[in-house]
Amino acid sequence: MSVKYKLLIIIGLILSYNANSQLTDLAANSAILNQFDDPAGVAVDYGDLLFNDDGDLVYMIVDSEELTGNVMTASVNRSPNGNVIGFGAFTELFSAENIDTGLTFAPNSDTLFFHQFNIGIGQRDAVNNQEVYTIVNYDDDYGGLAFIPQQYSNGGKLLKADYVNNQLWMHDVTDDGDGTFTLSAATLISNLNAAAIGDIEYITAGPLANHIIIADYTFDSVDPFNEPAIFTIAVDTVTGLPVPDPVSIPFARGVNEAWGLSFDPITGNLWLIDFGTRVLTQIIIDDVIFKHGFE
Repeated sequence: MSVKYKLLIIIGLILSYNANSQLTDLAANSAILNQFDDPAGVAVDYGDLLFNDDGDLVYMIVDSEELTGNVMTASVNRSPNGNVIGFGAFTELFSAENIDTGLTFAPNSDTLFFHQFNIGIGQRDAVNNQEVYTIVNYDDDYGGLAFIPQQYSNGGKLLKADYVNNQLWMHDVTDDGDGTFTLSAATLISNLNAAAIGDIEYITAGPLANHIIIADYTFDSVDPFNEPAIFTIAVDTVTGLPVPDPVSIPFARGVNEAWGLSFDPITGNLWLIDFGTRVLTQIIIDDVIFKHGFE
């Protein structure tokens, strides 16, 4: 028996905001705006989503953690106010064994980075569709990836989330000059108070500037919407690394098994992968708060 999943678009109705507080509940502060059928021919086990810098193309990991996993790409259709209202036909960009999450572009590059479950960090030239480099044997510490923004002293280095141990690690990154990048051995940066961290992204402007936003894959069978689906931690304004003993501040609840995160470069809207139900959720946050606030 097959199950028909939906792509859910959710709009956040934020009525007030205190700069010293966080959003607290997706379920209370949001409502379904629209629904789309799953794109034709696209497997539903989504791992992550990524827009290009222009916001006219989207990349999506599908069949996550499977031998047949791949990255699909499609054009993006928008309403007059810039919100995503649909996608063009999805086509396969490349296939990668056990591709999972952490889809991100290296700075000023067409090279995609991503985590492969039980393998390590992969690199792929998104334009020429060539596998360029793979890092292996990181003790299954798969999870999100984020390049540290250039405004920090550690700009250009790669931050990696360890799903198994709930830690953040950092790699020095060397541009080989031919579309490949060499990563140094990982350095432990921070231990987090979370159950199972997924994707990570930097927030560089707005009230939550100098924070990292993190998906929490926690599954609570008793109260599945009790645990924070997304939380933030503060980073040092100079280094861009988490402050010592960072406090995990709940950002949103209401989604179980949060996994992939992405930001729309046109609207600043936050996208979330709910791996448990295999749905793609667009969270539209009040643009007065977050307009152009995400890196």
